[in-house]
Amino acid sequence: MLRYVVSHLSQWLKRFSSEQDPRHHADKRYARDFTREQEREASWSLSSILLVVALSAYCLGGLGYYAKTHIWDTMSEAQKEQMAQAMIVSAQNL
Repeated sequence: MLRYVVSHLSQWLKRFSSEQDPRHHADKRYARDFTREQEREASWSLSSILLVVALSAYCLGGLGYYAKTHIWDTMSEAQKEQMAQAMIVSAQNL
C-alpha cells in the first residue's frame, strides 16, 4: 500500500515540477531557447523540495514503525538485551 501511495505521489511530483505554460510548450516543438529563465522554470521549486523531504520522512517513519512492531516487539527480553549490547559495541567501534 505504501509503495502504491509513494508511486502516485512521485508521479504527481513529476507533473507538478514540469508544469509549463501551454503556449510555451507549443513553441518548444519548433524552436529551442537556451536561456537561464527556461532552466529556472524547469528547476525544482521550494514546495517540491519540501514535499520530497516530507515524503522521505514519512517513509522512514513507516519503516521504523514496521521494524518496531514486527521485529522488536516479537523479541524476547534476552534477545533485546543482546541487540542493545551489540548496538553499544558497534557505536563504540565507530
